[in-house]
Amino acid sequence: MQLVVAFLLFDGRSDDTTLQMMQQEGAFPRLVELIQDGGVNSEVILHRMLLELLYEMSRIQRLTWDDLSEDPHTLQDAGGDANREQCRSTTPSFSTCSG
Repeated sequence: MQLVVAFLLFDGRSDDTTLQMMQQEGAFPRLVELIQDGGVNSEVILHRMLLELLYEMSRIQRLTWDDLSEDPHTLQDAGGDANREQCRSTTPSFSTCSG
């Protein structure tokens, strides 16, 4: 797998078409899964290359909510809850916090 990732990373850095094709084929969610996989985490070089490939994909094009999550509301809900918790703990008055 390391050889394939290295090839995609090298080719994607020299030609954005490779990264755009990967995006069209839906590779972003699979890369996220691989990065979160415990077995890949133990292989430091492979993990780093997967992170770099993910970065290159996100750098060249705009990502959609579908690319980030199966349920687009998951990220919005999580971010909103964290924001509300931070407001509760840091602001005596809730007037500056939404929700």
